[in-house]
Amino acid sequence: MEKQRSLRHFGLFIRLLSLTAAMTAVSALSAQLSGALSAAGLRISPESDSAVFAGSEVKFSVEIPSASAAELSVLPPDFPESVNFRTLRKTASGVFSDGTKIELWMEFSEAGEYRLPPLEIEYRGASYRIRFDEVSVLENPMNLAPRMLVEFDSGERIESDSPSPAVILEREAGQKIVFTVYVQYAVRVFDFAWEIPEDSIFTVLQDFGITDKPRAEDEYSPEFVPAAVFEWTVLRNGTLPFPKFTLNASSYNGSRETLRLPETSVLVTGQAAPEAGDDSTDSLFSAAFDSAGYGTSSDQPDDSGEISMRAWQTLQRGIIRNRIIFYSALLFLAVSVVLSVILIRRGRIYPGAACIIISLLLLVLAVNTGSRGRRNYAVCSGGTLYSIPDFKAEARTEIPPGTVAEIRGVSSSWYYVKFTDGEGYVRDDVFFVPQKN
Repeated sequence: MEKQRSLRHFGLFIRLLSLTAAMTAVSALSAQLSGALSAAGLRISPESDSAVFAGSEVKFSVEIPSASAAELSVLPPDFPESVNFRTLRKTASGVFSDGTKIELWMEFSEAGEYRLPPLEIEYRGASYRIRFDEVSVLENPMNLAPRMLVEFDSGERIESDSPSPAVILEREAGQKIVFTVYVQYAVRVFDFAWEIPEDSIFTVLQDFGITDKPRAEDEYSPEFVPAAVFEWTVLRNGTLPFPKFTLNASSYNGSRETLRLPETSVLVTGQAAPEAGDDSTDSLFSAAFDSAGYGTSSDQPDDSGEISMRAWQTLQRGIIRNRIIFYSALLFLAVSVVLSVILIRRGRIYPGAACIIISLLLLVLAVNTGSRGRRNYAVCSGGTLYSIPDFKAEARTEIPPGTVAEIRGVSSSWYYVKFTDGEGYVRDDVFFVPQKN
């Protein structure tokens, strides 16, 4: 009886021992499986959210939970030649109390899309592979010069750093050509100007004020930034040069660049047939360039009337007065600057500061008068303002004698003018242009 009871107790002990061993094995297997699953879900990614540039050092990191740094080892990574691996470091995780943080530093020598091979680690005799996030490496802006690009509505492009195309596009005379000017890799644009060929109409449809919007030096973007949208209408047949654009911009490395487009031509062909009922066989805009019967702008009025004469004389006096003020301001500015330097060197700070303030005021006056002096003004003896240089075009308004207008462009025997009541085209023989020199 005692022997049977002992055997039962021994059998119960054996079963308990087997159950304990099985539970221990299951727990160990579960721990291994759990570690494998958590490693499979991890990703190594750049710590910074900013763009990754070629030639710049980048830091990658990953937080591994439930793995002490002492028991975890990292195998040397095998990266492609364009990836320069610098170093790595293991530290206690700042996210998981019992985890490890792995940090890697590397540099990409070329721009492009990178899929790095997984990082291999060993933990408690088991091997794991942790994948890297895909990395987009951009060209280093310090090595990029600003660029200018023109894109037409029809899809053609002209780029400032490309060779000159023979003919960029073909259009009919009188057909509107709409295009947008963009700038790329520029921190700031200081000046944006253009020259318009003769026998054409040029309109700014939209100005984005690019010279008023400096970009922060650490605010990099490879995108093309629009400068302005233009509409250009060529009024005669033949091969014409495309308008010349000049853009002064600073790059990310601090240098200044003057951007120009390559020499480009536009082939203008004959226009469509005239509408039914139109007896004219000439070009739609032929009248705009027929100089027969028209005079040229003169330096002095003839007998256009007393009103025009008085306005012309007043304008002449104003130009002379503006020139006198400009040169006087420059002279006094030079004297004030020299005087301020002498006073400050002798220790007379307050008088020197007063001279500096006077110098600044004189500089503002010189810039203002110089800017006015560069504008072209003329006196109209009376005429009609048209929307385009064509007598068949819409007449916008009548300009009374003695009106002072600013000449903003020339198209054959027409002026494109702006005055108080509007702007448009007027024959050049109804203007008196004062001499500036």
